Amino acid sequence: MAEYWEDKWYAKSDTPWDIESYDKNLDSLFDKLKLKKKSKVLELGCGYGYDSKFFAEKGMIVDSIDISKTAINKAKKINKHKNISFKCLDFFKLAGVKQYDLIYDRGFIHNHQNILQSLFPKLYNFLSNKGKLLILSGNQNQIDRIGVIPTPMTISDIEKASMNFFNISLVKEIIFEQRIDLYNSLGWAFILYKNEQSED
Repeated sequence: MAEYWEDKWYAKSDTPWDIESYDKNLDSLFDKLKLKKKSKVLELGCGYGYDSKFFAEKGMIVDSIDISKTAINKAKKINKHKNISFKCLDFFKLAGVKQYDLIYDRGFIHNHQNILQSLFPKLYNFLSNKGKLLILSGNQNQIDRIGVIPTPMTISDIEKASMNFFNISLVKEIIFEQRIDLYNSLGWAFILYKNEQSED
């Protein structure tokens, strides 16, 4: 898996999701998360770390992981902040007891739709009792699919895979920005709250 991201994307500097800035959807979504200062955030597939820095500048303590060494090395150089820890890690091999107040994903989950049923229990276990998920994904409603677009998802994809572990509190159609030389696309924003009644 690591070789796929290194060889196909990062080694060629072919990263359509890299907008050289944080995702502007976070401006309107952040307040809806109702996070306290120094809340613990885990970012999945952080890329070059622009969104990680957004959360850090809001006072969050951020663990940012990506399977690509190239991405992590660049993130450490261009998005330095004392509240961010960048690590080259595979989420599927992540172990331990650390729990987060928020797990944030922009474009990670939509690339693993074949294993959503096993992914959401793992996400659940890494969240605190009142933990939340913020997911930004591709959108099946995107009509024009010429060129590179974010991997499409439907609302029911998330709903079916998460229903035993999370309650969906927000679904919003968004613009999923892409690299400046590519067209933007439709996307989804989901906020999910951990279902405290769920069982492992």
